[in-house]
Amino acid sequence: MSESEPVQRAEVFPTHSLVAAFHSVDAMNAAIDELSKQGFARNEMRSFAGEEGMNKIDFDGTARGSAAEVLRSLQHIGADCTYLERYEKYMTDGDCILMVHAPQKDRKQIAADILRRHSAYRVTYFGMLVIEEV
Repeated sequence: MSESEPVQRAEVFPTHSLVAAFHSVDAMNAAIDELSKQGFARNEMRSFAGEEGMNKIDFDGTARGSAAEVLRSLQHIGADCTYLERYEKYMTDGDCILMVHAPQKDRKQIAADILRRHSAYRVTYFGMLVIEEV
């Protein structure tokens, strides 16, 4: 998948994005295919699986330089800590993560429905000042 500005921010904090966890890469890829068919661009989605995915998310921030490391340190003591630890555990257990940038309410709902239809077992929306399970 190609890189884009919203996706790059999503790796640090997924603002205006849904984050979904899947038990299988096949289910995640099926969700990606349906999202694409419903008009979501590939650069609005970011998938993470296996060790490579964990390295891309960079849970401790060390791969992105000192600013990212400081931000991750703050996230690990703030409210974001629960989510970072949850996603790191999912990935460690062999699950995969899909982030979908969906800043508009209607697109958020369409994406959430698609993710659930493809067996996402946890779908969380990270807004500007709100985090909600959808």
